[in-house]
Amino acid sequence: MKTVSCVIVTYNRLDYLKRCIQHVLDQSFSVSHLIIVNNNSTDDTQQYLETLTDSRLIITNPHKNIGGAGGFSWGIKTSYTRTTDDFIWLMDDDTMPEKNCLKELITASSHLDNHFGFLVSDPLWTDGTPNQMNVPLTRRFWTSHLNQGLIQLEYATFVSFLFARSSVLQLGLPYKEYFIWSDDIEYSSRLQSIGNSYLVVNSKVIHETGNNVGADIVTDSLNRIPRYFYSYRNLYATWRKYKGRKGALKQFLHAMLDIVHILRHSPNYKWLRIRTLLKGQLAGFSFHPQIDYVEKQS
Repeated sequence: MKTVSCVIVTYNRLDYLKRCIQHVLDQSFSVSHLIIVNNNSTDDTQQYLETLTDSRLIITNPHKNIGGAGGFSWGIKTSYTRTTDDFIWLMDDDTMPEKNCLKELITASSHLDNHFGFLVSDPLWTDGTPNQMNVPLTRRFWTSHLNQGLIQLEYATFVSFLFARSSVLQLGLPYKEYFIWSDDIEYSSRLQSIGNSYLVVNSKVIHETGNNVGADIVTDSLNRIPRYFYSYRNLYATWRKYKGRKGALKQFLHAMLDIVHILRHSPNYKWLRIRTLLKGQLAGFSFHPQIDYVEKQS
């Protein structure tokens, strides 16, 4: 039987984390290890984690907030160096996998003879509609395995995201330098070199984001605007890597079009939004992170 490490990255969201942990530990296909990366939370997260006694738990704390990207890189490395589990299963702390979620992923992996880049669950919002923050990109001929309940993908987010331990040895870790946003797009694109990747229709998760809208610098709230520095920087670096000059140019033009949309449609803080966008875009021109490989770090 295949074994699975689940990695949850958390920061100051203890109420979500408690329920996420319970959903993972109650899976019909049991995880072998549950790795919690506490990104140096300032609430009661660490105190709560110290009360847990399930033998499958591995609790780690980088002792500073290294972002979602750093946290997933840290958690994947922890799984690789401290377990021998066959698969690694990633999710945010506000992800609530349904009881058969992991079982359906493992069943799909068996149908594919365990040869795939990654598998993801169908990400829903609290009302059962698709979660707009986690819409994956399908491939042109996405119906090739539809009769098996599989939709072929280009990339997806780290919300119930499964891949093989062996892929880490071959391809290294996600870029921790991304800090937040697009690390999942880059890593899922990297995993395509291992094999085709799929959304597993019968595997369901509820992603309890605050609202069901996609990330949009044009309308997002003031406290979230600084995050878009990472979005524009990281996306430019990602598409330059995988799509070459044409992909980089397309991303740049998209950013310039976003400035027009900000000027026309943003309700407030227009110049802050534009400055953040331009700062991220300019940073992307010289942003060239290097892959960390587990053997080099072990």
